[in-house]
Parts: sequence; structure tokens; C-alpha cells
Amino acid sequence: MSEKKQEGHGELSALDGAVAVLASTTKPGALKAFSYLLGGMGAYVGALLRRPGQQVEDGTDARTLVTTALARAAADRLASDPSYIQAAIEEYAPAAVQRKVNKAKISARAYETLLLEERDSVGDDEGTVSDEFLLSFDRMSEDASSEKMQEIWGRLLAGEIKTPGKFRRSTMRVLSDLDQVVANRFAEICDYEFEGALLVPGDESSTTADHIELEAAGLIKGAGGILSWSLQFDQAGVGAVRSGCFSLLLRGEPNYKHAFDAFALTRAGVELSSLVQGLPCEDKLKRLAERFRDTAVRGATLCGCESEGRLLKHTKREHLWGEGVI
Repeated sequence: MSEKKQEGHGELSALDGAVAVLASTTKPGALKAFSYLLGGMGAYVGALLRRPGQQVEDGTDARTLVTTALARAAADRLASDPSYIQAAIEEYAPAAVQRKVNKAKISARAYETLLLEERDSVGDDEGTVSDEFLLSFDRMSEDASSEKMQEIWGRLLAGEIKTPGKFRRSTMRVLSDLDQVVANRFAEICDYEFEGALLVPGDESSTTADHIELEAAGLIKGAGGILSWSLQFDQAGVGAVRSGCFSLLLRGEPNYKHAFDAFALTRAGVELSSLVQGLPCEDKLKRLAERFRDTAVRGATLCGCESEGRLLKHTKREHLWGEGVI
């Protein structure tokens, strides 16, 4: 067996384990989504994933299956023109197999994402993921052939399974038009995303040309003219920025206000930013804290945060620099 096939076999074995876990928890929302995406031809989704997965890793066998069926059908109608049959096979079969390959790999990435989350967060009701969403997803994701784009599509599908209605069709349309280069640039700048705004990096990691390209892709607004993101301090002189399960608390003068140059995210940009960010939330906030050192802010503290009804409880305090905040 070739090295490529061995690697693929290992990936599929892990995928089968993921399928078994999801199936054992009886999560119809997840099973419906993957069955739809991979053809819905069997009750056991693992078998469906093995079939296109094996087509991925063994292109010769996959093409044999597809081209044989196509040749048989074509021969019945076009036996008098074998050159036409051969042209049809060469034109159709590779593209059809590749699209199935792409969707199989996207499904694998979605499974991996779901298994990292608490199992009970997966949709419990049959049909929670709408047919309209699945139809659009199936059509718009099938050309995602790079590993990066397949990972983003997989995270999007997992997010929709957990929270039906989370992603708009317009967001999927924007994603389907992205290439890997633009997606990578967006991922880099999204590590500067806070509260729906993208802070302009303090270094030269992105250029005006990059910003214009991201705006043309429908991800950000304001590339033609810098906007701003402001942090307002309260009467006690405390400002707070939250990201995920962490908060950055800053000490300044009462009612102090500080602004950074920033871009606004579009609706699609907001939805996609959660899928591409690379830095953990606490690291993002620590980097932001450093940008306040040369301002009127006098100190920074990082905290974990938990919601208790309408209140926010701070935990796991880590003093970063300057005056303590709490």
C-alpha cells in the first residue's frame, strides 16, 4: 500500500471513530447534515464517509467506478461515436470525483470540530439544520479544494449544526468566492478583532492593498478611509474589553476614552471571523494590553469571565502591568 493510501486510511479510521461517537449519541441534526452533504444513500454515515474518502485516497479506483457507470450509459445511446464517449468521460469524471472528494474532507473537518465541543451542544431535533441551508452549502462548498478552505467550510457546517440559523446564505456566498490567499490575509487580521471591529495592526503585517482586497471580497468596510474603535472608561476609571471567556480590565482616569484606528466588519465578515481566528482569546487580549502601554492607561489585568444571569463574574485574575484593577 502506498504511503498516501496509508495516511488516508489513518485519517478515515479516526473519522469512523468520530462517526460512531456521534451516532451513539443520537444527534439527528448532525446526522442529517452529513447524510445530505454526502448523498444520503445509507443509514450509517460512517459508510458514506468511507466511500468518498476512499475515492479521495485512491483516485484510480474512484475514476473507475465513475467512468464505468458513465461509459455504460453513454454506450447505450452513443455506441456509434466512441470518441464522443471518451471526451465525455475525460471531461466529467475528474470534476465529479473532485467535488465529492472536497465534500468528504469538509465533512471530516466538521466532525473534528463537533467532537471538540460538548456533545450535548449538537442539535437534538430532526431537521434543525434547514434544507435551504444544506442545499446552498452543498452547492457553494463543493469547489473548496485547499486544506485551509475545507477547514473553514467544516467549521461553518459544525457551527450551523450546533446553532441552526447562525450563518446566512450571503455569508456562504462570500466564502465561496474567496481564494486561499485572501482567506489567509483575513485570518491574520482577524486576530485583531474586538467587539465587531478590526484594529489596524500596529506593525506592518498588513498593507493598504491588503485592506482594499478584503473590502472588495465583502469582508470589511472602511479600507478607503480609516475609522476608529473606542474604549470608554467608567466613573471608577475602569475600561473592559471582552473576547470569548476572557476580559481585559484597564485602569485609567474616570470617563477616559481612548481610540484606535480600525475597520468595520461586514455581516459576512463578522460571521466568518469566528471561523478563522488563530490566536487564543487570552493571547489576543494580552497583545491588546501592550498597545495601551504608551497611552494614559495606567495598568492592565487579564481575567476569566463567566456569566451569572445578567451579571459577569471575573475569575482567574492575571496582573499584566502597571496598577492593579481588581
